[in-house]
Amino acid sequence: MQITLEVTLTNRSKTLTGKDHQEVANQFFNDFGEAVHEVVKLKFYEADRPEEYTETGGNETCVETLKHLKQGIMPGSAIWKK
Repeated sequence: MQITLEVTLTNRSKTLTGKDHQEVANQFFNDFGEAVHEVVKLKFYEADRPEEYTETGGNETCVETLKHLKQGIMPGSAIWKK
């Protein structure tokens, strides 16, 4: 399974893909950590099932979600159960 994370920042967006949610969250912090204050929306989905997704909005909520995922803490949702 591959997880895709679309991160919407104030004036751009980034797409990251990894083996799980923790890996894509770590990729974000490693590659774009300095832009964490610009995050306005997150969209997670399995690469082969983009129609099934979880979306989070608002800077504080997005940053907390990324921090939790980086630690391996998964919010409850159908997409996390496979």
